[in-house]
Amino acid sequence: MSDVTHQYVPKIESSGDHWSLEFAVRARWAEYEKLRFSWENFAPEPVDLIRARVIASYLPQVEQDDSLREFVEGQIRMAAEPAFQRTSALGESVLSEYVASLLLSHSLCEAIINDVVATKLASLGSYEIFAFVERATFLEKWSSAPKLWADGYSFPKGGALYESLKFINEERNAYTHHKVALTLDGRRISERKVRRQSIPNMLDWIHRYLSLPYDLADLLWRTLKIPGMRYFLMGKPIRRCPMHAKDLPGEGG
Repeated sequence: MSDVTHQYVPKIESSGDHWSLEFAVRARWAEYEKLRFSWENFAPEPVDLIRARVIASYLPQVEQDDSLREFVEGQIRMAAEPAFQRTSALGESVLSEYVASLLLSHSLCEAIINDVVATKLASLGSYEIFAFVERATFLEKWSSAPKLWADGYSFPKGGALYESLKFINEERNAYTHHKVALTLDGRRISERKVRRQSIPNMLDWIHRYLSLPYDLADLLWRTLKIPGMRYFLMGKPIRRCPMHAKDLPGEGG
C-alpha cells in the first residue's frame, strides 16, 4: 500500500468583469493624448478676427453707444488673451476627461485587487475570509490584503505610487460623495472636498490615473508573481508614468 498522501488541490475557475473596465481605461488614453497635444500646441486666434467677430455681434448699437463701445473693447481684450482662449477652448474637455479617467481608473484598481485576493483565498480554501476583505478600505486592500498569504508583501509607501493611490481615492470620494461648500450667516458650515486644480495639473494627474492600474498590476507581478497580472501587462496600451516606476521593485522574471 502506498504511503503517499495526496493533498487536495481545489479547481479554481474565475471570471472577473474587470476587463470591461480595462478596455474603458485603455480607450481614455487616446483621448488624453489628443487633449495633451491640443493644450501644449494651442494656437491663439488673431486679435483682428476676434475684434471683427465681437463687434459684429453688437452691431449696430456699438456704433451709437460710447458706454457699450467701452464694454466691447473690454470683451475684445479679454478674448484676445492666449490663456483665456486656450482655457475657453479646452477647459471643459480636460475637466470631463479628468473625471472620467479618475472614476474608471479607481474602479479598475479596486477590481484588480478584489479579483486577486478573492482568487488566491479560494485557492487556499479560505474564501470565507474575503467577506472581511471586502469591508476594508481601498487603501487597506492594496497595502495589506496580500499579506493574508504573503508575509513578505510590502506596498512601497512614501513615493509617487502610494501618493497616486491615496490621491485617486480621495478624489473619487470627493466626486461620488459630493459635499457642497456652505456659508450660513457668515459662518462656514460645510467645505467642499473636490480640489481646485489648474488644467496642466489635471492633465498630469490624468496620466497618473490611467497609468496607475497597470503600475499596481506590475507591483503584484513583481512581488507575488500573480500570473494574471503578467497577462494584464502584456498589451502595454498606455505610456506608463515614470514617477510610479521608481517605486516598483526590480524587474520580474
